[in-house]
Amino acid sequence: MQPQVTGYLGSLSQEETNALVLFKEDARIENEKVWHYDLKQFDDYDYLRFLRARKFDRVKTFKMFDKYIKWRIESKVDDLLVLPSTNT
Repeated sequence: MQPQVTGYLGSLSQEETNALVLFKEDARIENEKVWHYDLKQFDDYDYLRFLRARKFDRVKTFKMFDKYIKWRIESKVDDLLVLPSTNT
């Protein structure tokens, strides 16, 4: 029998679901106060990737996400030009 995989959509424990909801709310609040960034580009899969990376520790996850958003803003990642691929 395979162990049950958790931490992904469709297999979240109640604790993981709560962490996801609260983390998204933390990000929303920080965005309104500090970042002013387009968080609509992130979905639950993205937020869960950060939560899993820090074993659903919201404080550690938020620190990592805060650094990530600030890096994206400072590096102007969203302003980079994406050129279409050329098929030759």
